[in-house]
Amino acid sequence: MTPSEGNYPFVECSTFADQIKAKGMAWQSNWHFKDTPYLDEGGSINDYPNFKPDPDTVDLAIQDIINWLMNKGDYTNSFAYQTIMSNNVGTADEAKSFALRLLIHYVGDLHQPLHATARVDSKYPKGDAGGNFFKVPTKLGAKNLHSVWDSIVYLWTETPNMPLSYNDWNTQGTAVGQLEKKYQFQANDWQNLDIEAWATESFELSKTNVYPGIHENEPLPDDYIAKNQDAIQRQIVLGGLRLSYIIQTIFAPSAEEEVAVPTTFLA
Repeated sequence: MTPSEGNYPFVECSTFADQIKAKGMAWQSNWHFKDTPYLDEGGSINDYPNFKPDPDTVDLAIQDIINWLMNKGDYTNSFAYQTIMSNNVGTADEAKSFALRLLIHYVGDLHQPLHATARVDSKYPKGDAGGNFFKVPTKLGAKNLHSVWDSIVYLWTETPNMPLSYNDWNTQGTAVGQLEKKYQFQANDWQNLDIEAWATESFELSKTNVYPGIHENEPLPDDYIAKNQDAIQRQIVLGGLRLSYIIQTIFAPSAEEEVAVPTTFLA
């Protein structure tokens, strides 16, 4: 199940939640996003009765998995726990390892603003699928607004082969180090587990940065590209810091019970 993982499994497994969709595990596909409606034409969401977002959203999935891995609260009744455990992913410990991989991916998704937004208007009364229906001229493989933002607004359009080679690992590390130096945050920006607030931040970024000043089927303006390459790189660093805090919180000695992650599932 983990052929993409080699010497750097924590990083290499970050694409796991996408890879397994085509391997009979599309049941978690809707957990990658939260369709908060952006009404760019105004009005009320009640004007769009056919807009029916999935209730099992990425922020809730993240919180459920955190609670599960920390043995916290009534996690066994959560949709994430019950769905994963009902899909034959292995032993209890292997299920935790599986959930951890999802968590790593979902935290990244939540900091991509179009994973927290659906534009709803007269053209897209059911929502625009987080910018997937917003077509732009194909450039470097990106052909819709969602894929543009996935590509760091055209900065990273190629995916390295997995498992990572030593050279690719160093290249990734150098790039991350440069971003960490460029984008600085206060501790209270990332040392919190207010997952719903993180989703709201991403939604607000869609309103202020993603949709304004552009038109479907037209090239994105140069100033839009420059502005939002900066915005999404900032989100990458913030998401990484928050993920590190989540991992530290889950596996801290003060946690109620140590989470066992089998090395056979991580290697």
